[in-house]
Amino acid sequence: MLYAFSYVHLSMLMRNENNLSLRSSLASTTNSSWLSRFGLYAFGFYPQGKAYAVGIFLAGIPEKTVVWTANRDDPPVSSNAILMLNTEGRLVL
Repeated sequence: MLYAFSYVHLSMLMRNENNLSLRSSLASTTNSSWLSRFGLYAFGFYPQGKAYAVGIFLAGIPEKTVVWTANRDDPPVSSNAILMLNTEGRLVL
């Protein structure tokens, strides 16, 4: 499934001044995320009910403060979902 955020500007997905490499991935089971360049925001999975949602949230604070959610009106993704930056630079769920 290809989400509308497939063309997210890659500078949003930078970690500590390093670009993410193609085929990088996140897993909902690890509640993982990619930090923005300066560590203020994170992009990735966060718990929503008994499943997970994908979005952008404030990083570095105990409670996730979500600022954007992908497909917010659709049901959350399963607990074994994987989000991958494919070889074309698109995010694929």
